[in-house]
Amino acid sequence: MAAPSVQAQSDLVIHWVDATGLPAPQTTRLGHTLHVGAWIDGVTQSTVQGQDLVVDDEGWCAWPEVPSGVYVLESLPWEWVLVVDNALPGIDTVTLVVPEALPAKLRGNTGVVKYQVDHPGTALDEVQAWVRADLDSMDLDQLMATGAVGSSEEARNEASQNLRAALDSGQGQWRTFADRFLPNTLWGDLFAYECMAWQMSLGAQAHEFDPFLEDTPADPRSMVEQLASPGWCESWRLKSEGWSDRLSEQDMPWKRWVGYGQTDSLSQALGWSVNEVHLTLWMASDEQSRGAFKAWWEARWRDQCDVAEARRLAEQTQRYPRTAQSWGDLMWMMPNGDIEPAWASESDSRWFVWLVVKDGSSTAMRERAVLRSFMERLDTRQVGWGVLSVDDSNEGWKRTLSDRTSTKERVQWVGRDPAWWDRLQLQGVPQVVLVKPDGTISTHQARLPSEGLLADLQRTLNKRGARRP
Repeated sequence: MAAPSVQAQSDLVIHWVDATGLPAPQTTRLGHTLHVGAWIDGVTQSTVQGQDLVVDDEGWCAWPEVPSGVYVLESLPWEWVLVVDNALPGIDTVTLVVPEALPAKLRGNTGVVKYQVDHPGTALDEVQAWVRADLDSMDLDQLMATGAVGSSEEARNEASQNLRAALDSGQGQWRTFADRFLPNTLWGDLFAYECMAWQMSLGAQAHEFDPFLEDTPADPRSMVEQLASPGWCESWRLKSEGWSDRLSEQDMPWKRWVGYGQTDSLSQALGWSVNEVHLTLWMASDEQSRGAFKAWWEARWRDQCDVAEARRLAEQTQRYPRTAQSWGDLMWMMPNGDIEPAWASESDSRWFVWLVVKDGSSTAMRERAVLRSFMERLDTRQVGWGVLSVDDSNEGWKRTLSDRTSTKERVQWVGRDPAWWDRLQLQGVPQVVLVKPDGTISTHQARLPSEGLLADLQRTLNKRGARRP
């Protein structure tokens, strides 16, 4: 059965609740807004912030005409990863559950997504639970078979036989699971990846057997559609594993080919298309020999193939937070509803230091006092400063605002807006963002005031001929 185009659309109904099933707006301080980010590809899994969804007091929201894809719904500090696959007919109802546990981080704490009983998302949860239980029971055999723990040759052989027996006996279970998934779809790809990962954990080759029926048609999707599927991308990562070792065993100079951007040589040696070579080296860029992979991309980044185009888009998206436009296309939002342009400087000639704070952080309070002290010694015609509040309530924002000692101390509220958190590349509180006079971000992670910010800033100003304070 052919997969639909990634442009296909469907309607979703979302119910946002706490762990007891009560509406989240009534029982939490998260408000009524869910911020939507869409994955741009299944390799980087980077998101682009899009629309906001508003739920009613009972936690319900209608989200019409949603294209197929992977979405991150956020209400900081929580997030829910949602797969929308328009191979499924009808209207989906999805439940987002706010966990009972306290969040471990300022952002990126995963909440539970519940699909309908007959939905492949529910089926995938059951598959993953079965895989965990099955592999847990084989832990010792895996360790012994690979020699990770000391054992005799006889014991290792016995462990390998046990793994093979588990692999053979599991085929029937996978065939049963397969009845609940359509191949060559987002959910089908995720299921196929789980199967492949399970096989390889038990010592099998990547495609020793197909979890779907033998008469499954070839994948009709384009490379662009496949790149949008995280399951397909992760399956390719497994299938392509060890490619450099295989070429080394054949005494092929793959490092030279990579370093000089010789795509044709790699393609011929591996039996892959140009797209598949690009994809493999993209995935390998965060692993060992990254210098060689970087050199390859510098030589081949202009290539006109689907994967190269997707990689260029991903890199452009990741660079965007450093641009002046990333500040200029948003507005400061005040708790009372007032908004104003979010340009970083009051003039075109000043650097600007922004300290990210949150009410209740004693470290942020100390850094704010240190920053205030030494900013009084700098030439305000060259450097400005301010505080960015990520308070999640009006009360916290008011306390942060009341802590300023004069109106010269700019205080702005970014709250729980993930679009702003992306631009700030916020990793913790306190954090210092240093902005150039033209509005571009010099660094998202400047040293804290108590750790040498003043000296760093003074050196920067001196290099540019700024007047010594």
